[in-house]
Amino acid sequence: MARAKIAQFIFWATVIVALLYSSYRYPLQINSAQTSPTYSDTPPLLQAAKYLILVVACVVIAFVAGGLHIPRRRLGFIAVYLMLLTWPIAHFVFDSDAKHLALPIVAGVAFFISLSVRGVTLKAIDAFMKFTLYFSLVVNLIQMILFYSIGRLPALAYEDTLAVRFGSFLDDPNGFAALSFLLLGYAYSLPKTMMNRLCILGVILSIFFSQSLTAIAFLALLIGLWGLTNHFKATLFLLMIGCLAVFLPYLFNGFNLDGNGLLDVVFASKQASSDAHFASFSLDKLADISVWILGGDDYLISESWWVTSLNNYGLIWTASLLLMLTAFLWKLYVIFNEARSQRVRRVTLSVLLFSIYVVAASFNLPFLTVFPINFILMLFVSIFMLDKLQEHEAVESFAPI
Repeated sequence: MARAKIAQFIFWATVIVALLYSSYRYPLQINSAQTSPTYSDTPPLLQAAKYLILVVACVVIAFVAGGLHIPRRRLGFIAVYLMLLTWPIAHFVFDSDAKHLALPIVAGVAFFISLSVRGVTLKAIDAFMKFTLYFSLVVNLIQMILFYSIGRLPALAYEDTLAVRFGSFLDDPNGFAALSFLLLGYAYSLPKTMMNRLCILGVILSIFFSQSLTAIAFLALLIGLWGLTNHFKATLFLLMIGCLAVFLPYLFNGFNLDGNGLLDVVFASKQASSDAHFASFSLDKLADISVWILGGDDYLISESWWVTSLNNYGLIWTASLLLMLTAFLWKLYVIFNEARSQRVRRVTLSVLLFSIYVVAASFNLPFLTVFPINFILMLFVSIFMLDKLQEHEAVESFAPI
């Protein structure tokens, strides 16, 4: 029992370290000099350190746990997961490009620490969600106050322009917008107190202040779908808040629009980003039939993860990954529909919204290579597909090895 509790502690310590690792960016102004004139590039050692920490965590938890706890009915999923990890590593062996290792290391660690514990309780996941929700909103609020009071710029922000995007403790607007859907599902499912309603509003505003058009479009879709099944007046109210929030960053900044209309300036500020995303949908390498089957020889980076996957690992690997993620989403949907516990529904709704967004938005953004978003996604895939989620300490029969 003592070993199991220590393994649980290491599991959650690894998750929290992975979640908060990028928190150094904002206070130290370290991220990317190419996307922020006030920031410097992250030193390679600091970039690589997160992978070293994750690997060390696996070694420690393996020593403490004393074996893997494998659900007997999930051997098929385990085989597919390991195959998906092996193929990028094989590419690395042949071309020695370390970019191939980003996903296998993160996904492998998430998988291994999930196998190393007997189960993950809903109470622990609930606490993780609540901490992330409050911490995210507080940090985002601090960043906004500092910007509007003394002009302190976050990453992906340019002085005297409309391009000031807030990414909370990740200091990554696109990544935090993705994480916000996990928090939105959680906050929405909490009891409807004044504090929890403010949290819902805070998450919605955070998505708009991230200025991620992909996230804003997905949020508008969610509000529309919610309106079809709930209250029409409440939907109109949320849409009005959303429309106002779109322009709040620009109105508060008080920038000189040089005689142009506000809409013109807003769209112009996103033009370069949009052009880069559209240009990333290049499948020229797939003219070679061998690339469809085996993937390319040289690592090709694209703004779209699924284009990156096709170009580098081929159709079979990409389809396998997409099918595994689809099976995961379906399982979440089934658990949510059949759940009698409010806590189960709260957790599964949160994970479902986050996972749907990450999978869908990866057609436009490289989320499977964005840390810690990729780690959080693969962690939830491992927990749910390995049947590790439990309401209490008692667990089903496993086969320790």
